[in-house]
Amino acid sequence: MPTEGSRHAADAPLRVRFDGYLSESMRLGAAASLASAEVGVAISVLYDPVEQGLVIVPARPLRVGLGYTLTVDAAVVEGVDERRLDADLIVDFVAGNPTSAGGGPRPVVRFADIEADLRAACGDCHGAPPGVYTPLTAAALVEAPSKRRPGAVLVQPGAPLDSELVRRVLSDYPGTLGAPMPPDAPLDVALQKRLVDWVRDGALP
Repeated sequence: MPTEGSRHAADAPLRVRFDGYLSESMRLGAAASLASAEVGVAISVLYDPVEQGLVIVPARPLRVGLGYTLTVDAAVVEGVDERRLDADLIVDFVAGNPTSAGGGPRPVVRFADIEADLRAACGDCHGAPPGVYTPLTAAALVEAPSKRRPGAVLVQPGAPLDSELVRRVLSDYPGTLGAPMPPDAPLDVALQKRLVDWVRDGALP
């Protein structure tokens, strides 16, 4: 998150982290707003459960040198433990030079993009069928019923936190049934993020 009065790359998302998971029922679209001289800026708001934070993405790169105000609404943001902010979080910053990588939306993540890394991390238990555990294929995971939680599915396209696979990988997500996966050590954070992005992007093969 930009600090008060700092410069933030004009094409970079704004991230606001919290000290716990946020409520699944929270109205993300109303959780934050962005403005310049009281003129609203179109944004989309995503939830990153891996880093337990909001990701605010402007619809287009911000104007370099212009001042902006980011507001996180205390009346909307709520933790899974029902904690709330004491007051709105308001940060004034200036749009700085774009990142060297350039702006624009990130590419859609497909299962083929993460399959090799998932197999390297989880293949000992989730190897090729026949096996005791669910094989690591999109066909076996997407909309497949959870054996531990009746009515739940392993991967719900477009809904990471409605997906048992994501909850188990997060390791400490409240109310999750069963041991964290993998059992020995958490997945690399970058892979966790790509897994969440895969589900959010529609869980494409």
